[in-house]
Amino acid sequence: MFSQIKLLIVTARVETGTSVLELVRRSATGKLNVQCIGHDQVAFAGQDLSRHVILVEINEQCRSGLKVIQELSPQAMAVLAVGRKASRECILEAIRGGSRDYIEIDDQFGSQVVLDVQKILNACPEKVSAKCIAVVSTQGGTGCSTIASNLAINLSMRKLSTGLIDFSSRSGDLAIMLDLIPEHTLGEITSRFQTVDDELLEQMSTKHPSGLSLYSLDDILSDGARPMSVDLSRDLIRAACARYSYVVVDLGGRTQVTIDTLSDLFDSMLLVGLPQLVSLRYLQYGVQKWTERHPDDDRFVAVVNRFDESGALDGDNISMLLGDHPTYMVPSDLESCHLSSNCGVPVTMKRPLSKLSKSLGKMTESLLKSNDRETSPAPKSRLERYRAMAVELFS
Repeated sequence: MFSQIKLLIVTARVETGTSVLELVRRSATGKLNVQCIGHDQVAFAGQDLSRHVILVEINEQCRSGLKVIQELSPQAMAVLAVGRKASRECILEAIRGGSRDYIEIDDQFGSQVVLDVQKILNACPEKVSAKCIAVVSTQGGTGCSTIASNLAINLSMRKLSTGLIDFSSRSGDLAIMLDLIPEHTLGEITSRFQTVDDELLEQMSTKHPSGLSLYSLDDILSDGARPMSVDLSRDLIRAACARYSYVVVDLGGRTQVTIDTLSDLFDSMLLVGLPQLVSLRYLQYGVQKWTERHPDDDRFVAVVNRFDESGALDGDNISMLLGDHPTYMVPSDLESCHLSSNCGVPVTMKRPLSKLSKSLGKMTESLLKSNDRETSPAPKSRLERYRAMAVELFS
């Protein structure tokens, strides 16, 4: 549980930070991921701090600590004020600014920090549990990778820390689609490592401009590394879930045995097919098999990609084939898809213009955890709209 958060120490002086870091590490015995920075290095605008517990040094002479508390407390999991000695007024000001507690730096400091972190984790477990989404293809060419990459980018553009893992059994194509050149690939984990930890995960990731971290398979011209074992795959997914708020796994056309073996790690599973009779039969078969084996499990969702309302199979035909099972219809827009893939630009956008982008945005919204969903403001009455227009015109 401790590995699912990061502990950030923000101090005024380097020597204080070093001693605080040592005290925490001694008591945490490697359980906590600890980092130390100065007050003047705080620049977290736009970053996801929902899995950070932040220790901020305060004292009467240095007001920057109180400013840091006020800035970071709305974004972080929790902020704790620390210091050698402080007046009652200074401590109260830190608490009012957003600090949960004040911890005096003494011989018991490290154990007190670990105890407070444990209390914070127990009080808000939803903030440390990642949502893991698998995207599975019924057959080759369904656009499974397009769905997975755009879903991950959509999550990342909402300022949610997101990892994207390419587990497609064919040669991984997500790096090519996103115009990225990975320094390391998952094949290296298979050939060189037995387990996956947070440090290794950091080294293996490739950053996309949207903010997401990609874990790429070997390219087509590689020497053919051994496929990842189920145990190593589980380790990688678990480590990613401990690091990110959302993890999207592109399973491609993996076998049913592999999907069943990994299924307990996924919160949602998207089965992608095409609006063609053969592909829909595969989709229908996959949905039926899953519901037969897991009758009370609602994680499995059908996705009909490249749906064309004027096509031979309309929504009624598809509903008749798939029954009442939850289904997303992703509209056809092959031209923009090909252009986007060729340029390494995602289809989805912050301000969606096309039907395809809007559809992917709605699908992402439905897969969000409840605390990450955007609540739209109540619609204004006609009178309120006219008043707002008058203020804008005459101000």
